[in-house]
Amino acid sequence: MIQRSIEKYLLKDLFEVISKVENQVLYAIRNEKLLGNLDDIDLLVPALTTSISLTRQIILLCENGFPDGSLILARNIYEQRIICSFIEEREDTTEREELLKRYFQDAELTRLKYLNEQAKRFSIIDDMENTDRLIKEHQEKYGSSFKQYWWSGKNSFKELSDVITNREDSHRGLFNNMHMEYKMACIAMHPSAFGNRMNIGSKVVGVDMRIRDTGHEHALFLATASLISLVGHTYHYLELDDSFVLNELNRLGEHYCRMLI
Repeated sequence: MIQRSIEKYLLKDLFEVISKVENQVLYAIRNEKLLGNLDDIDLLVPALTTSISLTRQIILLCENGFPDGSLILARNIYEQRIICSFIEEREDTTEREELLKRYFQDAELTRLKYLNEQAKRFSIIDDMENTDRLIKEHQEKYGSSFKQYWWSGKNSFKELSDVITNREDSHRGLFNNMHMEYKMACIAMHPSAFGNRMNIGSKVVGVDMRIRDTGHEHALFLATASLISLVGHTYHYLELDDSFVLNELNRLGEHYCRMLI
C-alpha cells in the first residue's frame, strides 16, 4: 500500500518541494536574523514552518492509509493560510500594521488566560489576582476580549474566512472548494465521531477504521492549495525567488484537484 500511495499521490514530489521551501526560508532567516520584530515575517515564518511540519505528517498518514487523519491536519494549514491572508492582503499599510499588533498581542492574552485558568483550577489566590489584573489591563489597552478572533474584528473563523473566500474574483471557485474541504475536516474531527461514518474516499456506510489507499486527495489538495499563499507571501518579504516552488505546488494542487473531480 505504501509504495502505491507514494506513486499515486506524488508524495515524494510533495516532500521534496516542502523540504526545499523549509531550507530556503530557514537559511534566509538565520543568516539575516530577521525574526523578533513583530512584523510580517514574524507572522508568516512560524505559520509556514508549522504548516510544513504538518504537511510532513500528512504525507506519513497518506502513505499508511489514513485519509481522515491527514485531512484533520490539513485543516490547520488552511486556518494558517486564512489568518495570514486576512492580514497580508490589507492594502492599507497602517491597517495591516494595526492588525499585526493586535494579532501578536492575542498571543500574550492567550498566555495570560492560560495562567489565569491554571490559578483558578488549583486555587492559587495570588496568581489568580495577578492574572486577573493583567488581563484587565490588556483589555483596557488593546480592546481585547475572550472571543478567539477579537484581534480581527470578527466573531468567528467563518466570518474571518468569508472575507477571503467570498471575494468576487477568479479564485472564488478555488477558495470555495478549499473551504468545503475544510468543513469536511471539521466534521471528521467532531466529538460526535461523525468522521468515522463519513469515510472519506469510501462508500461504506457505518464505522470503518480500516486503512485504505483512497481518499487522500482531500487532505493533499487542501494542504497544497493553502501552502501556495503562505509560500508566496513569505518569499515576498524574504526577497526569495518563488517561481520553482510555486510552480511545483500549483502542479501538485492541480493533480489532487483533478482527482477530486
